[in-house]
Amino acid sequence: MVPSLQTEFNDLQLDAEQVYIDTDGDELRNVSATYAFDVLPHLLQNDSSCTISLANPEFEQALFTVEDVMLLVAYENETAPLTQYWIGEGCDVILSNIRKGIFPDDATTAMVFGGTVNISTASDAVLTLVSTGMDSSNTTEHAVKFNNVTWYNAFDNLSEAKNLQIPVHAYLTTSGNSVSIESAIRKTDADYLVNRNIILVIEHNKSAGAIFEPDPTNATSALPVFLPPLTSLINTLVPNAPSPCRLTLHSNPEGALIFVDGSYLGKTTPYVLEEHPGDQHTIRFELKGFVPAERNLTVMNDTTICENMYSEVHTTKGRSDELIQERDLTHHGGLYVNSRPSRAVISIDGVLMSQKTPAIIQGLKEGPYSVGLSLNPDPSKGNSDITFENQEVYVYPYSISSVDVAANTSQSAEIIVDSPV
Repeated sequence: MVPSLQTEFNDLQLDAEQVYIDTDGDELRNVSATYAFDVLPHLLQNDSSCTISLANPEFEQALFTVEDVMLLVAYENETAPLTQYWIGEGCDVILSNIRKGIFPDDATTAMVFGGTVNISTASDAVLTLVSTGMDSSNTTEHAVKFNNVTWYNAFDNLSEAKNLQIPVHAYLTTSGNSVSIESAIRKTDADYLVNRNIILVIEHNKSAGAIFEPDPTNATSALPVFLPPLTSLINTLVPNAPSPCRLTLHSNPEGALIFVDGSYLGKTTPYVLEEHPGDQHTIRFELKGFVPAERNLTVMNDTTICENMYSEVHTTKGRSDELIQERDLTHHGGLYVNSRPSRAVISIDGVLMSQKTPAIIQGLKEGPYSVGLSLNPDPSKGNSDITFENQEVYVYPYSISSVDVAANTSQSAEIIVDSPV
C-alpha cells in the first residue's frame, strides 16, 4: 500500500505533480516512492529560506520514512555563463541477488541525455546522483558509469544526504551521453539502492566565441552551479583505475560456474570480466560431476584462462585409482555405451559398472578397454538366449568415445516329437 503524504511548502499545502513508485519485489512488498512538487508559484522573493512540512495523515494505519528532501531551482541570469541542464527523476529499487536470479545487468538504473553538446565551448560538467536506502554498516558494492568510465562504490563515505556529485567534463561526448547506477557484484555482496534523481549540468564558456543553440527541452541559462566549495569537493572524486583489462574465462567442458575470490558471479563459462591492472584474484570453476579447478592470478593485461575439468576416476579392477593432484599430467576421457535391446549391464575390463545401457562412463584414463554387456550377468539365474559380443575400444583424452552393440540370439534349437504311432 502506498501511504498518504501531506506536504506543505511555506505553510501552503501542495499536491504532487508526479509520483514514482517501485517495490522491493520480495515477500514483504515494501514500497518506495519519489514525490515531485511544483513550488515555483510559492517561492518567496528576497527570502533566503523555505519551510517544508511533511505529515502522515494515516499514521494509525501506515508507517513510512522520509529519506531526503531536495529543492531544485533554475533561473536565468544574462550575465552568467550559458548552462545546460538535464533533470531526471524517478524511483528504482535495485538489488543484485543471484540466489533469486537477479544479476547486476538486471539491477541497473540507466538514463541517456538527449541532444548534443558543444565540447569546444563546454568548460565544466557535473553529474549529481541521489540514491537512498544503502546499508552503510556492511561492506557491499555498487558501480556508477558515465559513458565508458566507471566508479566503484562511489556512494560510500558520503554524508547523510547521499547526494553524489562527480566531475564529468573530461568524459563528455558530443551526443549520446549516458549514466547508469548498478547494484554490482565484484568481490562482495551487492548494495541495495533506491535510485531517485539524476542531474547533468554542463557550463559553457562564452569567451570561446562559439554559438550555442540550447535544447528547448532543457532548462538553460541559469546561474553558475560550480561554486568554489563545490568544485573543491567534487574534484576529489576520480575514476577508480585506468582502463580495465579483459579477463576471458573458458572451461572444457563449458558451462562451469564462475567464482571470484570465493563469491559466485552468477555467470558460467565462457564469460568476460573487466578487471583493473594489478588486481589479484582467485578464479574457481565448478561443474557438477567434475573436480573444481582453481588458480590465483594478478591481472596485468588482457588475459585468457582456460581450465580443463576432470571427472573423478571410477573403480577399476577392484581398486580405486587415486586422483592425481597435478591435473595437467592426467588424460581422462569417457565412453558412451548403448545396446539393442537396452538395459544391459555394463562391464569395463571385466569389472561390473553400476549403470545400465544407455549410459556414459566418465573418468577413464587414456588407453584401450574391453566393454562387455549382458542382460543376465548372474549365472545362477540361468543363461540368456540374448548375448553381446565384447567390444574393444580406445578412450581418448578429453572426449567421449561411442560404443553401440546389437545383440546376438541363439542359433540352435532342440525339437522333441512325441507320437503314439
